[in-house]
Amino acid sequence: DHRSCRGNFLEATREIGLDMPVVPDPVNLFQNTPAQADGSLALFETQSRPGDSITFRAEMDLVFVLTACSADLGEINVNGGKSTPLRIDVIP
Repeated sequence: DHRSCRGNFLEATREIGLDMPVVPDPVNLFQNTPAQADGSLALFETQSRPGDSITFRAEMDLVFVLTACSADLGEINVNGGKSTPLRIDVIP
């Protein structure tokens, strides 16, 4: 019974009282999933390294849901077979 990003998202939004009839497509920040010429997506080992970061600026109120899912169930081992710590800073 492996947790999924979709399931994690739905659980998190339900906990704050949001009913999400449609789950939006994720933004995979540190996953190496390039589009192929035929329109399909390929999954490769991550190119991110410890200490890599990204900064977002919100221009309006929002609900931010983060789900860090290990991709350890396929033929391609994208993250070394384990999830690693993730740091989030929210600055008002």
